[in-house]
Order: sequence, then structure tokens, then C-alpha cells
Amino acid sequence: MLPPQNAATRPKSLVESVTPDQAPRTAPTARPPKRDGGTNAESITPSLTDTQGSGSQSDASTPSVFPIFRHPQQSPPSVPVKVEEFLSSLSPGDFFGDDHRCHLQSSTRLVFQNVNGIPALATGWKQQQINQWLKEEQVGIALLAETNTHWPSLLEGQHWNDSMRQVASKGYYSVAAHNENRARLMASCSQYGGCVATILNSVAHCAKSFGRDPTKLGRWAYVRVQGKKFAMPTPDDQVREASDASRSRFSRDLAVVSAYRPNPPGTGESTVWAQHQSFFRSQGRLREPREAFMVDLLRAITQWRDEGCDEDISSTKSSSF
Repeated sequence: MLPPQNAATRPKSLVESVTPDQAPRTAPTARPPKRDGGTNAESITPSLTDTQGSGSQSDASTPSVFPIFRHPQQSPPSVPVKVEEFLSSLSPGDFFGDDHRCHLQSSTRLVFQNVNGIPALATGWKQQQINQWLKEEQVGIALLAETNTHWPSLLEGQHWNDSMRQVASKGYYSVAAHNENRARLMASCSQYGGCVATILNSVAHCAKSFGRDPTKLGRWAYVRVQGKKFAMPTPDDQVREASDASRSRFSRDLAVVSAYRPNPPGTGESTVWAQHQSFFRSQGRLREPREAFMVDLLRAITQWRDEGCDEDISSTKSSSF
């Protein structure tokens, strides 16, 4: 049990984290220290009650609760100010999912991100950030949504594939989708909505085909990746006894899909919801765009499964599938 300490007797190695309005006049009674693993570091948390002088008590509505850290060899760790610093400060088991710092050789890393726009120039700072992210995380499959780009309006050498050449030294396979049913409404190369599906490096050699939303609204883009091959099952005993070399084979493929479901109705005719509604009305289809997204995507999933595919669908601005 540590004895109570006041401002005059507290060692200099103790560091307090308090706000100015919570700073106590005398130190609160400390609880017994808790050892952190097998180290000598101690974390001491004071009690909720505090004294502000002899015989007086603190206001119960604003208790003075603050951590006190003590380490015999080093100062307390500083609070990370960047996401990268926070992730690097974590030890295994302190975050959800797989450890992003450990990449198994037999695994493929798939990422999804709503990028809220791809820059018109391949040398833009945001594009360079995306490139660096894909390389440092050793991404095998990248699914991006809300690219907000009218791809035909980009200058030669500034397209998505031009950027991927800087990322994938062993090859890449990409498909980008945007609304092809109407010309862009802005003077720039922007068009709200759109998706990108990209297979990078060694995984790119497993890509078989690609596709887009058949309505040409750019609601999703996908790449079909070849899976493990199996011998074609048959009930014919004579064929079953044949050698594996003479039997037909099939593969259980994987369709990786990047999809973007529009937000509820907004203002202006350039929003994704307004684009879709205008197209459906021109086709005599009165279904609400967000509902139409779910119906059409479910139809596509059924088709992929009929063709022998499993699917991995990453979507934004939507409810769960």
C-alpha cells in the first residue's frame, strides 16, 4: 500500500494527467499499485473522492479522476497523434482481426476503402497516398468505392492502370466502373459514384475475367479469380474409374466485388441517387434506386453462383447483405 502523497512529497517521476478545472489542491488517496505483466511499471488510479483542504470535500458532480504512471527507467508513453503511430504502438492481441503487421505467405490480403474520390492526376498527393498504402500493406486485392471519376475524361497516362504500374511490380488486373449512361455534368473530370476492383502482383496471375454492373450505372465492378481445381464428379462408374488426366476438371472460383449503393435522396441532379433515378425512369422502371441496387446485385450473385463462383462483396453506403 502506497502512503498518501501531496504535491510537496510526490516524487518527480510521477506524471499526472489532469485538466485545469480538475486539478486537486491535495493529492487523493492512492489505491494499491497494479503490476503490468512482469515489468516494474506501475499504474496507480486514485479514488473518486478528493479533498480540497482540511475538513472539506470535493464537488461530487466533478470528481477528480486521473491516472498516475510511474516507471523506474522511462517516462510514460505519449499519446499517439497519428493512426500509423497508434497501430504501431499496439501489441498482439490489442486489436480486432488479424495482425496487419504479419502477412502469411499462403494468404491473400483483401482491403476495401471508400476513397471519396480518385484524383485526376496520377501524380496527385492522394493517389500517391493510396499507392503507398497498397504497397506497404502488401495488398493482393484492392476494392475501392466512390471513386467519383469520369474515366473517359482523364488525360492519357493519368488513368487508374497507370497508377497501378507504380504499385505492382509483378503485374496487375483492374476494372473500373462509372455511369456510362450520361455525360459528366461538371467541367472537371468528376462524376459522383463509381467503383474499382484491382488484383495485384502474384494474385493477378489468377484473374480469369472481369465485369461491371450490366446497367452501366457503375454500381459495382468485379474480378473473377480462379480457385482450386477439382475433378468433375459423375455418377458413371466407368468414368469414375478413369485416370485423373482423362477426366474433365473445374475450379471453384471467387468473384471479388466492389459495390457502391447510393445515399438517400439529396439535392441536385448530379448525386448518385439522382443519376440512378433518372436512368430508371428513362427505362420505365419505377423502383427506388437503393432498392433496385439490392435487387439487381442479388440477381448478379445468383448468376455468379450458378457459374461456380463464391463471392466476396465489399460495399459502402448500404445495409448488410
